[in-house]
Amino acid sequence: MLWKQARRYGQQSAINEAHNEIRSLEERCARLCEGILSQQWHSISELQIILQTLEPTIMDQQAARWRLDVLKSTKEPNELPELPENENKNRS
Repeated sequence: MLWKQARRYGQQSAINEAHNEIRSLEERCARLCEGILSQQWHSISELQIILQTLEPTIMDQQAARWRLDVLKSTKEPNELPELPENENKNRS
């Protein structure tokens, strides 16, 4: 659906948006790292806890890079198979 929408409504615009999102997320990650590095940590466990703040940004970066790869693809990606009915119920 993402691939088709980009083709229909402007592939280059969608690619530019994805690039901008990745750049923004990289800048956010750099600011977070800078803040973490500027502080003194008293224990490894304290540092491990604060490093968890990076996880959402890194996950967002990975998702944005995946979207960019899909948008740049010359071929429409295969649709993901649906989960079997019993697995759908377990996820709710």
